[in-house]
Amino acid sequence: MKKISQKNSMNVMDESVKNPEVLVSAPQVPLPGNCPVQLWSLRLDQEASHENDLFDAFLSPEERRESARFEHPHLAARYRLTHVWMRQMLARQLGRSANDVVIVRGKSGKPRLRPDHLNRPDFNLSHTDALALLAMRNDGAVGVDVETIRPTPEAFAITTRWFSTAERRWLHNAADHDRAFLRLWVCREAFLKATGDGFHRPLDSFSLRPDGDVLRMDGASLIEFAPTPGHVAAIALV
Repeated sequence: MKKISQKNSMNVMDESVKNPEVLVSAPQVPLPGNCPVQLWSLRLDQEASHENDLFDAFLSPEERRESARFEHPHLAARYRLTHVWMRQMLARQLGRSANDVVIVRGKSGKPRLRPDHLNRPDFNLSHTDALALLAMRNDGAVGVDVETIRPTPEAFAITTRWFSTAERRWLHNAADHDRAFLRLWVCREAFLKATGDGFHRPLDSFSLRPDGDVLRMDGASLIEFAPTPGHVAAIALV
């Protein structure tokens, strides 16, 4: 797996409040040449107006209900922004308007484009704090996950309960335990999101296979990268 640095990022919050179409200019993240995935990032550093209703026309009733569940208005605003961005990026790929993009959920709950959308890619969205990532793949399933690098006091309890002996040993030997735990976490999350299993699948029913500083998984291809110096992220292909 390669570590890839994001060369460019765009802060579009202010302008996107006025004009959601500007979201399609979010930068594409470079990945290895043989990776069959397109990946885009969106910075969310500034807050969208809490009173702004412009995005609602682009969201499904389910997305509007989900947005209303957030206790903090700025988190609801970020949710709306990332989902409008996702729809507009999908619309660009499909050659149609964002309002015509219909997203449904598969049996396990993974969001997918409605079957009558021609040339529909598999896609996956992840966001944490002030960064969102959107991955698309035309020839198979994809999952993406991103986390902000931070202290992880919960790591010991999680790894003891759910992770394999090999994963725990690798984490114990890591120089930076917080970063190492988050690397394990995003790889596992990306895999679950690619398969569509989410947390319906027990975390101890699969494991990563550390190989030096590389994390591998039987039955999936993993790509780790650093979209910013303060984040870790992974893509899973199944």
